[in-house]
Amino acid sequence: MALFSFISRLDKKERRFEIISLVLLAVLLLLTPIIWSVVPDKVLILQQDTGALDSYNNKSALWMFPLVGVVIYAALSIIKHYLIKYREAPAKGEEPEHTTTVWVLRLVKMIAMAGLIISVLEVWVAASKDSPVAMAGIVLEVLIVAALFTVVFKEVMAKYGKR
Repeated sequence: MALFSFISRLDKKERRFEIISLVLLAVLLLLTPIIWSVVPDKVLILQQDTGALDSYNNKSALWMFPLVGVVIYAALSIIKHYLIKYREAPAKGEEPEHTTTVWVLRLVKMIAMAGLIISVLEVWVAASKDSPVAMAGIVLEVLIVAALFTVVFKEVMAKYGKR
């Protein structure tokens, strides 16, 4: 719990993004076993541009995505924690040190978690081939990308837009 103790000291906006990233990680951790249970033992991993099969892999490779997600989340959270903890008090009228770095790290963490979810969904889509289940997976991927793009675009515009 010590890893998450710094969340209470964040401002409202930073706390919201930290919670979004944590929820995305939880979705990844819950989605992976579900997808693992429905895909066949050998799942399509890569396709060439022509649509011909490129390679198959054992479905146990799916467990790599939540592992990577936990490592990324923990690493970026620890980095953010220390950047926030040790940033110096700013001079009057200036931004605190590391503010932009912390801002970028919170966006990167959210994007990484969403990307890993999309990767797991893509294995499900590839294993489902042309069934309605595959279409549902594609729709979920598009919704995740659209929501993520919207949030990141709004953040970038709020930070660097018209001043």
